[in-house]
Formats: sequence, structure tokens, C-alpha cells
Amino acid sequence: MVQKTILMMLLIIGMLNNLTSCKKNIDETYFENYDYVNNSNHNIQIKCYYMLSNQRESIFTIGIGKKLELKQDISLSKVDSLIINADSVKVIFDNNKNILYRKNDTSQYNIINVSNYNVVNESDKERTYKYIFTNNDFDQAN
Repeated sequence: MVQKTILMMLLIIGMLNNLTSCKKNIDETYFENYDYVNNSNHNIQIKCYYMLSNQRESIFTIGIGKKLELKQDISLSKVDSLIINADSVKVIFDNNKNILYRKNDTSQYNIINVSNYNVVNESDKERTYKYIFTNNDFDQAN
């Protein structure tokens, strides 16, 4: 009788263990895509400066009529060295005219202010932002 009780208890414990360990595997990966289109008449170089990153500077270039695509997995705890994550950026046109933007600058041309982007795609797993450089961006530079 004692053996039967012990076997029943082990069976119940095994069933409870199976119930509690059967979890649905949820993929929490979420991507943010940043597309930069150069519709200006000038080559563009973007120098990004980061205060709280191991990488203190990143440089991106976009030729006339070209597109730069950057992607970030925001479900990870690290922040990639992307343009949008910079503390400040210098946008340089044709290695000549340039303009510096900081996070808190309110200019409609500030490329590290996400409100200046258009959201062009959004789903459960990703969102795509687009910034289009025009000659108006160039006109802001010194």
C-alpha cells in the first residue's frame, strides 16, 4: 500500500512538472529600420558622436541619389551605434558645408530627432523610419 501511494505521488509530481514546464516559446525580437535617402544634389557624410558607448564615433556616407539602410534589434539590451542613437551628429555636404545637431535641437532637419522621420512600415516585429535629405537640408548648413 505504501509503494502504491509513493508511486501515485511521483506520478502526480511528474504531471505537475510537465504542466508547469510547458511554456510557449515567444519570440520577442523587434527591429527598427532607419532608411536615409539622399535626394539632394550633394554627397553627404554623417559623423555621429556617442557619449555612453564604447564606440565614440561612427561615420556614414550617402552618395547623390543613394540610400543608406540601418537596422537595430531593440529587443536586445545593447544600443547599436546608429545615427538615431547619437548624442550629436555633424552632417557634411560635399566635404564643404556642414551643420551640427544635438539630441535636443528642435530643427525639422535634425536627423537624431525621430519625430523628423516618416514611419513607412510597421508590424508586430518591426518598424521602418525614413529620412529624406533634400536641398533644404543643404541650405541649413554653413
